[in-house]
Amino acid sequence: VLDIHSAGGGGYGDPMQRDPESVARDVTNGYVSIKRARADYGVIIDPATLKFDPLLTEKQRSTPTSDH
Repeated sequence: VLDIHSAGGGGYGDPMQRDPESVARDVTNGYVSIKRARADYGVIIDPATLKFDPLLTEKQRSTPTSDH
């Protein structure tokens, strides 16, 4: 038996253009933390509901940062 474990892929495209619903689903499924959703994808997730906030997400994504 050969068992190989590897890190996740680098992805495709600009993470700031990723569908916020998909990011929220990744948070719900435990693939991405709320903190990383904000930092990596610019998506603001409500910790109580695990749903993304469209207005705050738009504001976050339109604000220039040194990370992106």
